[in-house]
Amino acid sequence: MAFRQEVVQFFPQSGPLFAAMGLGVNLVGLDLAGVTANFVVDDGTAVLVIEGEIRSASEQTIAVPRLEFAIGNKDGEDLYRWSAKPPVVEIAPSENARFTLRLPSPPPDGVRLIASFQRAGGDRSVALR
Repeated sequence: MAFRQEVVQFFPQSGPLFAAMGLGVNLVGLDLAGVTANFVVDDGTAVLVIEGEIRSASEQTIAVPRLEFAIGNKDGEDLYRWSAKPPVVEIAPSENARFTLRLPSPPPDGVRLIASFQRAGGDRSVALR
C-alpha cells in the first residue's frame, strides 16, 4: 500500500489507474464514514444537518484537514460549496471522531451532498433527504 501512495504522490495521474484496478490510494490517511444528510426545520428555516465520522486509516497520528462539502443539483452541478473545521485537530491510529454540522437555508434544488477532506480528491456522495 505504501508503494502506491508514493507513486500517486509523485505521479497524481496514476491515481485513477490504481482505482480502475480496484487498488484505491488514500493519501490523507483518513476516511469519512456514515455520512448522512437530513433536512429539518428550525424556527421556520430549513436546515441541512450533516453527520458522520472521521476514521483513521493510518498507523500514525495525523493532522485532520478541514472538511469540505458541496451540494449538487440533479445535473451534477455544484450549487454551493463550503468547508468546516473538523471536530478534532489530530487523530491517532484506530481512533474515530464524530461530527455534526448544520447549514441553514441550503439550496432548495440540491439533491446530493459530496463530503471530503479539503486537500483530498476523493468524494463521498450522499443523497439529500
